[in-house]
Amino acid sequence: MKAFVTIYSPLELFPPSINAIESLSKACENVEVITTYNILDSWVFPSNVKVRYIAQIHHSPSKNNAFRNIFKYLKYCLAVSSALWKKKFDFALLFDPHATFAYWMAGFFLIKKTKLVWYHNHDVLEIAYQRILSPGWLGIKSQNFFFRRLDIFSLPSDERKQYFPLAKFRGKYFFLPNYPSSEFYKKFKKENKLKEELRIIYQGRIAEGHGLEEIISILNRPLNGFKLKLVLKGFIGDKYKNKLLALAAKNGTVNSIEFYGISDYSKVPEITSQCHIGIAIHTKVDIMNSTLGTSSNKIYEYAALGLPVLLYDNEHFRKHLQSYKWAFFTDCSTSSLEKQISEIVANYNYYSSEASNDFLGKLNFDVHFSKVVQYITEILNNYKKPV
Repeated sequence: MKAFVTIYSPLELFPPSINAIESLSKACENVEVITTYNILDSWVFPSNVKVRYIAQIHHSPSKNNAFRNIFKYLKYCLAVSSALWKKKFDFALLFDPHATFAYWMAGFFLIKKTKLVWYHNHDVLEIAYQRILSPGWLGIKSQNFFFRRLDIFSLPSDERKQYFPLAKFRGKYFFLPNYPSSEFYKKFKKENKLKEELRIIYQGRIAEGHGLEEIISILNRPLNGFKLKLVLKGFIGDKYKNKLLALAAKNGTVNSIEFYGISDYSKVPEITSQCHIGIAIHTKVDIMNSTLGTSSNKIYEYAALGLPVLLYDNEHFRKHLQSYKWAFFTDCSTSSLEKQISEIVANYNYYSSEASNDFLGKLNFDVHFSKVVQYITEILNNYKKPV
């Protein structure tokens, strides 16, 4: 099989995309990937995977004007079109609405007759927050047309089905949770023995709504004899960083916070494996944050490394994670945080072992994605004509 993969967002900021490409490389002769420019060190893919980066992304607001974004998207669309016209692929894997619209513009007949298309969506774009005629807006609008021609569609959260035109869909649906790869994460697993310092980590985009201010407020006193340290791994804006530092200075705990900037995905577990408890608190109620029980890869990346996890105590997270011994729910009050952390510490080795075992047994990407690869192989073998 020869696969075409494209994602408009930077590939290496979306670990499930990396996992899918890694898995496809084992089942396919060649995998060609088109994505936007990567600001990080490149992930080292297998030799049969070719990645082409298009259109540099700027993080300076002054450089991200509407004209520049449109130009960047057109450049991306041309690259997708060129690849599809020049080469024959057995199927295309599209990860977001932007990629879907670019694929559609490459030619109607490609979608209708010659491609098996799998559209895996990580997050739900809300059209109310998209500028009219922007790439995101066009991608959402094209879904009504595009879903009629999909052979496979998958979501990392079943709760997100309602936001897609599945009434028009006649293909095969897969629930594909955003679990980490066991093949990748098992290289970083090590026994984290509790010593004098209890390291609590949050990884991802560092912003409000994750209980960080509340955790900083309890760093100024030992808990069960352990000194607490908060590790923050990921992008953080200057305004919010200054807010956290001001709060820490007020409590005398500036030295109890460590900041690690955004980095290549391969370096993330190196830092996380040196910690003891993972923070996966999400208090916001928008579409994305209220459907994270199976789509937040950080929850299961913590578990993969044997870290018990702090979660926000609401109906959604309880539904998906209450059965796991390593999942601890908090309302972010001081008493709740201290109670849950104390419970984790009291039986740490047990909870850590439970997390690792659940990850290896069922909460890993490889188990679920193998079913998708099998189906793709079967449906391609049933085609009357090779493409």
